[in-house]
Amino acid sequence: DGVEQVHFHNLECIPEALEVDDIFEEVTLFKVNEALFAGGDDDRVAEKRFERDAKAASTDEKRLKLERRSERRLRWMARRRRKGKRDSECYENKWLPGINTPVYRRRVRLAKGLNLDLPEPKGSDESDATSESSEAASDSDAEPKDPDKKKSPRPETFMHFNAYSNGKAACRIRPGRPPVPLGVHRFGDAAGRSPRTATVDHLHAPVVLHYTNCGFRNWRRKYEILCTGHKTEDGAFSLKKGGIKTVRSHLAARELAMRGGPTAMRDLEFFYRTFIMGSSTGELAHLAQHGVVVRIEGVVEILRARREAEAAAAAAAAVVEAA
Repeated sequence: DGVEQVHFHNLECIPEALEVDDIFEEVTLFKVNEALFAGGDDDRVAEKRFERDAKAASTDEKRLKLERRSERRLRWMARRRRKGKRDSECYENKWLPGINTPVYRRRVRLAKGLNLDLPEPKGSDESDATSESSEAASDSDAEPKDPDKKKSPRPETFMHFNAYSNGKAACRIRPGRPPVPLGVHRFGDAAGRSPRTATVDHLHAPVVLHYTNCGFRNWRRKYEILCTGHKTEDGAFSLKKGGIKTVRSHLAARELAMRGGPTAMRDLEFFYRTFIMGSSTGELAHLAQHGVVVRIEGVVEILRARREAEAAAAAAAAVVEAA
């Protein structure tokens, strides 16, 4: 009772062809939002992760590092929940990183060739809680670098979502009190206060299908627009906006779009095939086996039924006219 807004999690599409003409007809594969996973129901994966963590913590020093890292992340997630955030970064999910381990290991070799130099996420706490949290099977969220160490950082591999994961909301309309958008994901009142919100978290809840980055040509054009004509030092979209540095795939596309040179187009297509289509190492079958990727054909069926109904109506009208 008293709920004024409902928050729905989003799924992110996976284009299966390099070029897409009709996104609603041709794109039917989606990544499941991390917040919707039951988590821990795959005992084999959870057990392997436990064994790996225990081995990594074989010394007191390593164990303390793991504990400090975990504590920082838990505090960061708690702060997000207190602020009313409900994206995948508010949840501790030890199941998905285990599933992603073999995918990460294959992608790391491919990512090295791009030589990306992305800005660090703001703040050490946030660094541990970026979209790269899906790569917890790696040491990408390790302690701050020791200046005496010469070891090169591992390249990022942009696991799971490439765009936002905090969903969208629908709000109640009341006479005399129109809602006001608070950004592009939520609504509030004229004073900027958020209404009482219910989030649908169960696995079979309604979701928003996010058709992002559909087709290489469209994706390239998108970043041509985003990387020119802005009032910034390099002309591309600003990196100062809150949270922008946690959307790592977005930053990588920015860098590649502005790189130029004889290999620019090749690098863009390589990135798109490897991290947007996500099929360079055959990982989609592996992810689908664990329910991380799902096929949704409801939109195609709705559009097909609509076309058939229109065709039948047109045929009936033609018969009447002929009579």
